[in-house]
Amino acid sequence: MMVAIGSVQLIQFTLEAIFNKNIIQNNSSSVPLGISLLIVGVPIWIIHWRIIKNRININSYEELSIIRTVFIYTVLAISIAVLTSSIIGIFQVILGTKDSAWLQTATIIPYSIIWTYHWILSNPKELSSPSKNLVQRIYIYSSCIFGLIILSTGIGTLLYSILKSGYDVILNSPMLFENEETLWESTKEPIVSLTSGLLLWGSHWLLFGLKDTENRVKSLYLYLITIGGGIIPITIASISLLYGIFQFILQINPDNDVIPQLPGSISSISVGLILFTYHYYVIKNIKINGLPEVNSQNLLFVYVFSFIGVISSSVGISVLIQSILASIANSLGNTVFSDSETNLEIISLALSTIIVGGTIWGYCYKKIEYFTNLTSPESSSIRRIYLISILGIFTIIAVILGTSGLFLILRDIISNNVGINTLKSISIPISVLISYLIITPYHWLLYKKEPSYNKKSEHSKISSKKRKNVTILLPDNNQFFLGQLEEDLGYSIKSFRWKDVNSENIQLDLDSTTNIVESVNNMIGNEVLIIPENGGVRIYSYEN
Repeated sequence: MMVAIGSVQLIQFTLEAIFNKNIIQNNSSSVPLGISLLIVGVPIWIIHWRIIKNRININSYEELSIIRTVFIYTVLAISIAVLTSSIIGIFQVILGTKDSAWLQTATIIPYSIIWTYHWILSNPKELSSPSKNLVQRIYIYSSCIFGLIILSTGIGTLLYSILKSGYDVILNSPMLFENEETLWESTKEPIVSLTSGLLLWGSHWLLFGLKDTENRVKSLYLYLITIGGGIIPITIASISLLYGIFQFILQINPDNDVIPQLPGSISSISVGLILFTYHYYVIKNIKINGLPEVNSQNLLFVYVFSFIGVISSSVGISVLIQSILASIANSLGNTVFSDSETNLEIISLALSTIIVGGTIWGYCYKKIEYFTNLTSPESSSIRRIYLISILGIFTIIAVILGTSGLFLILRDIISNNVGINTLKSISIPISVLISYLIITPYHWLLYKKEPSYNKKSEHSKISSKKRKNVTILLPDNNQFFLGQLEEDLGYSIKSFRWKDVNSENIQLDLDSTTNIVESVNNMIGNEVLIIPENGGVRIYSYEN
């Protein structure tokens, strides 16, 4: 970092010396600062890097050490963050939203070299390890996420500016934005974000992430973007848009615009649909065990989608019932609402949430009915998690609020103060309990219909496999491999730590456990010995 900062200072000074006449007065300390950092930083870096290279030459396992891996990807993350910030600054100057970007321009060459060099270091040609792969994937998909955040912000703001201008034209409003900007001026910053985000996301996803083999980190990224960047924003924006429509129909706040939520909601829905459509397409085309038509990832996606719909509907039902109970309490207590629009706004919000959530759940209903007929252990386990999650969450909330409501009732009974205020205070617990009684019975019936033989059949399948006494000579730092192998086998195996010289250099591939399990099951003998070697394992069977 000292070398990078020193180089940036000197490059910035050179650029400003060429293009800025006031360089001596403005940056008189840049040259001595840059030279000082280089004089101190370069020898320190060379000495320590040669020490590291010598250790790697002595023991090649050092190339895969977790400390070295974390260091390299930390440098990569810092470098890509600086480069992204610099690109944003340069684009701002090009579009005229910023006066100068000498510092940002100066960082491009040093940090590009740093990123390229450390990326080459992060990809040893022959050696690999689970920890190295994990850290690498965390870096790649984290960069993809931040790139998508910048890209989505740019697209959303750009669409909002365009839609807002059209909205103002239709309503004969002046086409002005913040600080009396014109349409073109209001789109400059979104264009900068769009371009910068596209470069960051595209360079990591299209070049690395998309070509990556299927793994848990990639699946987590896909679902996080599909759900967090697609479904949830679409749901919230749809509720907001429908809420604005109800406000217009019920003539709430007639002095405001017709539907002020329209530009923002449509832009959010559009961005959400883009993220959802693309990443769902990737998810849908992931093939597991040669069954692309109904795989576990599609199952999980539908159940998560349905879960969001159920939660949204239940919130809307609770808000609507609470509003009705509050109105009843006010009417019984002869309380006159000073602001009748407030109650209508609450009802509009509740109806919007119910309609959107119900639509989502209705869309998933037929798919869930179809999945219910699937009896595979994989589909059954996902379905049970979905049902138990809904039943568990709703039951916990109902118990907590039910206890709270009972406390309020007993408190007023003991104090001989039961009345309208009691009804007001327990309106929220009652509304949640009613929502609980509406939502949970159906899902409880689905859970009860779960075929009980699934557990037995799954157990019988495991039991039907003849267990073998498996022993493995395990090199150090291969515990992830051992855990994956035991999970695939369905039972524990005996392991001995391999302590011969250079045995720690052997790194076993997690993706090879499936083939190893198949080979173990096909061995003739009941006693199985697994001996790792570079490039794979040797498997022997014997009898005592």
